[in-house]
Amino acid sequence: MSDTPKWVTQVQQKLANVDEAERDRLLTQIKMGAVAQAPDEEVGKPPVSSLRDYLATEIPNPGAVIEPGVFVPGEITLFHARAGKGKSTLAINCLVRWAAGLPFLSELPHFLVPKDNKPVRSIIVENEGSAGMFQERIKDILTASDMTKQQKDLALDNIMIWGDGSYSGLKVDNDADLGMIRRACREHKPDILFLDPFRSIWKGDENDLSEMENALDGIQQVANELDFALYLPHHERKTNENPDGMDAARGGTTLEGKVATMIRWTHARNGDYSTMAFTKMRYAPKSGVPEPVDMVFNFETNGYRYRNDDALERRILDSMKIAKSEWYGMTDLAAELEEDQNKVRTALNKLAAGDDPTLVKKSNPGRGGGFRYKFRSELEMDAEPGEGNMSF
Repeated sequence: MSDTPKWVTQVQQKLANVDEAERDRLLTQIKMGAVAQAPDEEVGKPPVSSLRDYLATEIPNPGAVIEPGVFVPGEITLFHARAGKGKSTLAINCLVRWAAGLPFLSELPHFLVPKDNKPVRSIIVENEGSAGMFQERIKDILTASDMTKQQKDLALDNIMIWGDGSYSGLKVDNDADLGMIRRACREHKPDILFLDPFRSIWKGDENDLSEMENALDGIQQVANELDFALYLPHHERKTNENPDGMDAARGGTTLEGKVATMIRWTHARNGDYSTMAFTKMRYAPKSGVPEPVDMVFNFETNGYRYRNDDALERRILDSMKIAKSEWYGMTDLAAELEEDQNKVRTALNKLAAGDDPTLVKKSNPGRGGGFRYKFRSELEMDAEPGEGNMSF
C-alpha cells in the first residue's frame, strides 16, 4: 500500500493534465509559496562558502562542444553578418562536419573542431526560406563533401530538423513554444540548438532591449537546464558607418553582455572571399583569440575551403602563441606539429621574410646551428644588444 499522502496524489494528477510550460510555472509557484510561508530558520542557509571550501569542492567542467572555446554548454554563440551573406549556409556546413566529428575546414584541423573529435548532435530550427530549397542545399553539401560514407552516415543520424526545414513559427518568448523546444531537447539531447535567424524566433520589439533580454533569458535557461549550446545567427545594423566588432550586431549592448561568443562574417569588397573573425570570446584559450580566417565559397557545392593554401603557417603561429615571448626552434615545432621538418622550415622562413614579417629569426649556434624564431612584436620586450625588429 502506498504511503503517498492523498493531497500529493491530487497535485500530481493536476499537474499531469496541463502542458509542460504550465506545469513548470505551477511547480515554480508551489516552491516559491512554500518558501515564503516557511519560518526563516527552516528556509535554509544562504549558499555561501569560504574560498577554501569552494576550491575543495569538485565542480565538473565539461569544456566546450566546439574548440577552441567557441560553443559552450549553457552559453550563446552569436554569428552576425549583413542579410543575405550566407550565414545559414555556413552554419549548415559547420553542423554537417561536426556531426561526423570533423573540423569545419579540413585544412585547419585545430580550428572549429568538436571536442575530442566526437560527433556533435544538433537540432536545426529554421524560420525563413523555402523547405524545398533548404532540403536541396543540405543534399548538395552532403553529396559534394569529401567525407567517407561512414562520416556521412554520422551526419545523417546526428542532425535533427524541425518540421520541414522552413518557417517553424516558434517563438522563444512564448511559454508554449518554449515548452515544446524543451521537450524536443530532452528527447533528442542535442549538443547544439541552432535557431535561425535570432530576430524571427521571438515576438518582441527588437528596439526594446529588455524584451530582447527576456527572450534570451528564457531559451538560455533551457540550455543551462539541458546542457546544450545555443547557436544564433543574427543580422547586422543597416548603416553606412560600417561599425566594427560587437557594435555591428543589432541590439549590440544587450547582446554584448548576454552572449559568450560573437563571430562576425564579412565579405571582401570584390566578393572573392569571406572572413570569419571572433569579436568576443569569453572562453578564449590561453593562446588567445584565434586569428580571422578567410574562406572561399563554391556555388556548385554550397561548400567552403580555406583561402590560404599554406595552412601550416597558421598552425605554426597558433602553436607559438602559447608563449609569444620565447624563441622557437624549427626541430621542436616540427615535432610538436608532427610535420616534416623541411616543410616547417620553409613556412618559418616565409613568415620571417618580406618588409613586414610576422616572425624574426636568429642564428642559434648554441644548439648545433640552425635558427630560432620569435614573434617580431615581442622583441622590444626583451631585446638583446644589437637586436631589434629585424631578421637575422
